[in-house]
Amino acid sequence: MNQYIKFIVRVLLTCFFIAFLGVIIQVACGLQHYVWGWLWGIFIMVLYLLSL
Repeated sequence: MNQYIKFIVRVLLTCFFIAFLGVIIQVACGLQHYVWGWLWGIFIMVLYLLSL
């Protein structure tokens, strides 16, 4: 079970950093109207990560 939680944490952290880079790219390309939905997804990932 401990290995499973470590795996999930690594996957979620990887997804978080990729999503964060996606926000930076969206802002750089002028797509700010999509950023709030993107940040909502990141927020849900962080909440799930903290609940483990």
